[in-house]
Amino acid sequence: TSTSNPSHRNPAQLQAFSSWLFTVACCRACCRIAHTLERRRVMGDKHLESERVVIETYLQEHGLETTLNDAVNAVVKARPRDPYVQLGKALLKASDGADAVAAVAAREILGSSGRPALEVEIETQRGTFVGVASSGPYDDDADRHGGKGLLKARDAARAALPEVLRGRDVGDQTAVDAILAEALQDGRLPANAVAAASAACCVAGAAHADVAPHAYIAKLAGQSGGAPRLPLPVVRIVDGQQAGAGATGLHVAGISVAPASSSSLEEALDLCAAVHEKVPAACVAKNVPPPAFGRGGGYALVVSGDRAAKALEVVVEACRLAGADDKVALSLECGAHALVAKSDADDDDEKSPAYDVEAFAYGDASFSKSGAEMVEDYAALLAAFPVDTLEDPFAEHDVDAFVQLKERLDAAANGDASAGPPPKKRGPVGGDSTCAVQLVGAACCGDGDAVDAFDERKTLNTLNVTLAKGRTVSGAVALAAHARGRGWGLVVSSDGDDGDAFAAHLAVGLRAGQFRAGGLQGAEHAAKYNALLRLATGGQQVAWAGADFRTA
Repeated sequence: TSTSNPSHRNPAQLQAFSSWLFTVACCRACCRIAHTLERRRVMGDKHLESERVVIETYLQEHGLETTLNDAVNAVVKARPRDPYVQLGKALLKASDGADAVAAVAAREILGSSGRPALEVEIETQRGTFVGVASSGPYDDDADRHGGKGLLKARDAARAALPEVLRGRDVGDQTAVDAILAEALQDGRLPANAVAAASAACCVAGAAHADVAPHAYIAKLAGQSGGAPRLPLPVVRIVDGQQAGAGATGLHVAGISVAPASSSSLEEALDLCAAVHEKVPAACVAKNVPPPAFGRGGGYALVVSGDRAAKALEVVVEACRLAGADDKVALSLECGAHALVAKSDADDDDEKSPAYDVEAFAYGDASFSKSGAEMVEDYAALLAAFPVDTLEDPFAEHDVDAFVQLKERLDAAANGDASAGPPPKKRGPVGGDSTCAVQLVGAACCGDGDAVDAFDERKTLNTLNVTLAKGRTVSGAVALAAHARGRGWGLVVSSDGDDGDAFAAHLAVGLRAGQFRAGGLQGAEHAAKYNALLRLATGGQQVAWAGADFRTA
């Protein structure tokens, strides 16, 4: 058959021709080598004869000729623009150690406001990949980073991670996480090193599989069918409690906006940015001192009197000035566990603790409220403001208060006048007809057992998932599946104030309905929302959670 003009042949003929041409070239090269060796053998060079045998044995042992032929055939069949890239990937996949961890490093890095984070870096034949954890355990050295240093965690990671991870296949996340969890259990590794290492291996595994991290996580979670779904961003507008350099006087941890009526992620973030920009003007309108910048990406307000109500008034006014007052719902991140004295927090009894609503006020004043009084406060705020979400309204063990709040909300929803006015924000939350108010467990709901306990009493209906809470990527996937199996909604949050955007990929991979990454003040927070924007505008078909974020 003539080979003078192969360009006019069909793909099958072209592939066959290429394979034949490659084989001929290899054969000719081998013949030349064999001819030279034969000449030298005749001349008495026994060393080269021995070398010939070694080379042939090596070629057969590793199947190089077959591997090369298969790789070239695959490239010719696909005909990519750059054949050498695909050829390199095909040959790399043939390596038994291609997906193995070759080296591990750990370091303390800086996040927002100079607060440390722990970074774990792993190296494979594909490159280097990092994971970051901003959670503890910490050094407790008051003279360095206010006790939030991570040098002990760094040193433990450097000592143990190479032995734990070197040679492990990054393509088997379940196995990697199992060995990391074992190292956590036996005390060789701290929790932050385990979380960072798990994230690094997940990012590496995605790269080795030639997919984005969110797609890799989706496959782990059994959520890979259909287009990726972008979660509704819940953006912090006001930072409370210990925000920035000092106390704010506001006892709730934060107030956020959720633009569920938006038709796209871009529109949702535009609305959130517009509200954020109007906060200083809203402070003027409500006679509140100019705000400072909070540590969580929102504004730190100095408010007095009924502080939570005053802060909500500012946010509502900012929404009105931004033209978003009928387009967003408000989320109240209560953070009630931070108001409980440590002695009460360590008490396992299910009695109601005292909540010090002056805990973050200036000065040494203290004013405690019971769980029942906190229920009344929340009911009043829900009736007066368009709040549809309460997160961590009580300490985890305050069973009575959780039950009282549920009963109060159920009665108001059923039109019972004795329960007081119903919530101002009416209608099902997130398209879920069973959810009148979204009750989120973050700090108060840390594992599957806690999910089961709250679900049995029907006192929470949504789980805030973080990598730290799951310990590993596999743990976070399992915890999310457990909550979803109870009919709960999912919110994924970023653990820290560093610029790492892994949490955004975790949210998309888990198909969470909502995503929290703080406010828009500071690139470390915006980076996580920007990761979602890149996915939204990257040319891939994506779905949008939008108004049905609990059910879609």
